[in-house]
Amino acid sequence: MANERLKVLVVDDSEICRIALRAVLETDPAIKVVGEARDGVEALDKVRALQPDLVTMDLAMPRRGGLDAIEHIMEERPTPILVVTERPRMDGVDMTFASLARGAVDLVPKALNWRVGSAETLALLDRVKTIARTRLPARTAGPPQGQPAWRARPVELVAIGASTGGPAALATILTALPSTFRLPIAIVQHMDEQFHEGLVQWLQRQARIKVREAVDGERLLPGCALLGPPGLDFTLDRYGVVRLSRRIGGSAHVPSVDSLFFSVARAGLSAAGVLLTGMGSDGADGLKAMRAAGCLTVAQDQATSVVYGMPGVAVARGAAEQVLPPSSIAELIKECSMTTPQQPSTQAPVPATRRKTIVVLDDSTVVLDACRDALTDAGYEAVCVDNPLILPSVLRRNPADLALIDVRMPAVAGDGVTKILSQSGLPSSRVVLFSDMPESDLEVLAQACGALGYIKKGDEQHLLGEVEKFLKLAT
Repeated sequence: MANERLKVLVVDDSEICRIALRAVLETDPAIKVVGEARDGVEALDKVRALQPDLVTMDLAMPRRGGLDAIEHIMEERPTPILVVTERPRMDGVDMTFASLARGAVDLVPKALNWRVGSAETLALLDRVKTIARTRLPARTAGPPQGQPAWRARPVELVAIGASTGGPAALATILTALPSTFRLPIAIVQHMDEQFHEGLVQWLQRQARIKVREAVDGERLLPGCALLGPPGLDFTLDRYGVVRLSRRIGGSAHVPSVDSLFFSVARAGLSAAGVLLTGMGSDGADGLKAMRAAGCLTVAQDQATSVVYGMPGVAVARGAAEQVLPPSSIAELIKECSMTTPQQPSTQAPVPATRRKTIVVLDDSTVVLDACRDALTDAGYEAVCVDNPLILPSVLRRNPADLALIDVRMPAVAGDGVTKILSQSGLPSSRVVLFSDMPESDLEVLAQACGALGYIKKGDEQHLLGEVEKFLKLAT
């Protein structure tokens, strides 16, 4: 009945956690906690007896843990399960994300300080109500019998968006791709920040292609799947270069699937757009824009979607040319890769002459944004980094013609970073210190650390003139 309260079973070996979760759930008049269980054995018994609409499941418990309980519940009486757990580092990355592969619908981080009316609490309640009302997807689904399941055509990149239920669908797609797969993939997955790093690690271990987090300014690489980091919009420019940017207002989701899809459509990139399971409508308009721009567009089918929100809206708005289960989407992507004409580059279009790559390291996002705009407008490829600890790996992936390194940073000073680069085998002869310090101090630091020189922070024309000067010295 539409007016009946949703029945929830809370499973956790900690009494404090059970009390806290019950208290927050029962602040919503549409939810009724019908029971509690201390471990997986009790959970299965109470699922049989109480027939809840949803189970909140802890993972690390005595007697029978959460993974085993999820598997038995899904075999005996399939019920929507929301995993409420510690960060992956506490319970283990593989355990946390294996729960999704075994049938759990979604993950939320465990907390004891949910406050009534807070954004976190309202988001939890909304997720519980949405998931409790969903029909569980088919455990197995393949191509329709007796008819072609997909229609492939050549593309040069794949853009994928997903939300609730997305990690399992992504795993199905990525694990089906062979190690020889050559298309670059850009992915936006709505995911709580505490789980993002674990998701990337888990997908990398599952897949035979490379999977990692995207870095601002890098170029999409063949056979590599990049996930947009939480809190930053993930878009692509016309050269297939990653742009990560902070946004205030607009979509509730950052990164936004629409932002990625719209950027692909605006750039005129030859691409396949894939919209997977998820709540809401994020990605539907962007997918429609991709279709209007001539891209291949696909939505996940209702039978296999945990929540047929995002793909359902896309289908209703005429954004999807094809509607397929994840297993067929993987086959479609593989066929698109195999039919791609052999060209010098299997990624987004590039200019006839290679653009000079300038890497900028600075802890100020304002400075990074200004440098990126100035360098890009001047025809350079700008790679912007705000964390000195990841700079060596960024430079290995994106060999720089010049690296501008801020001196005053909280973690490691710029001259110290330059020395670390030299010790890592990366040439400090292409490093220029970048600061608003007095020039006399900068000159001393540059000589001491072996940098090529220094640039004093100033206006756009000063920056570009100095970059051009040092590029000539570095050649």
